[in-house]
Amino acid sequence: MRDRASTAPLLTSDNLDDNDESDGTRTPEQKKISNSEKKRSANVAKLDEWVDINSRVYDLKRDQFQFTRDVESRKLEVDIQREARLAEETKINIRLLTIQADEAQWKFEHSREMAEVAARIKKIEIRRELKEKGWTDSEIDQACPI
Repeated sequence: MRDRASTAPLLTSDNLDDNDESDGTRTPEQKKISNSEKKRSANVAKLDEWVDINSRVYDLKRDQFQFTRDVESRKLEVDIQREARLAEETKINIRLLTIQADEAQWKFEHSREMAEVAARIKKIEIRRELKEKGWTDSEIDQACPI
């Protein structure tokens, strides 16, 4: 503030540089203060720049972390879906193999039964032919047992 009795303006950081140019009678102490204030303001400006840079770095790191987390989450979802699909395919393959095994067993049993039926039919035909040729039942039983 201003002293009412004084008409000279007060020195502030705004008009300090103006006084340096207009008034050539500055003391070394005033020059020292002026230089230290300039250094301080330069350091503050540098500090502000570093704060801005660090803030941007932090934002980029946060975005990168979020992106990485999202990618890992999607990878996990894809892996879970793949595992579920593989499990389902495995179940289907097991059912298919079971059906194929049952079919093979049925075909085997069917062919065996058909062979037995064919053998019985053949025996019956042979016995009938032998009977037509005049063989007795005891001779037929000895030649072709049932």
